[in-house]
Amino acid sequence: MRIAEASKSDGVFRMASGAAALPFIARSDLAEAAACALVSMLPGNHAYRLSGPQLLAFDDLAALISTVIGSKVRYESITDGEYRHLLQREGLPPELETRRVAYSQAMRAGFMTALTGDFERLVGRAPLSMDNVLREIPLLP
Repeated sequence: MRIAEASKSDGVFRMASGAAALPFIARSDLAEAAACALVSMLPGNHAYRLSGPQLLAFDDLAALISTVIGSKVRYESITDGEYRHLLQREGLPPELETRRVAYSQAMRAGFMTALTGDFERLVGRAPLSMDNVLREIPLLP
């Protein structure tokens, strides 16, 4: 949603995540996986690492969103300091600013990039592709 919203201003989504590629997964898929985990009959405790079906960089995601909304939006990587300033202008509380900057640093360091089969093993189907997800949600009013 934040990327699509950028199309309303200057068409640039700015974040300090560099060229990180992440296994984006739909909220609806996460909800379905949680429900499946709750009713699972498997004995014992299990930990799941849920991921989408592919790694996407933010510039790839911006291109997909541009196609869906019919308006150009692109991704621009910025520094941590620039990102913190942007978050301050948005009025985020300092503790949330710190978490978002740390999250971006973790992305650049290669964390949160694991593609797993846990979703499919738990739910019994592959997670939705971001292309399909984006076509199903109202990105812009």
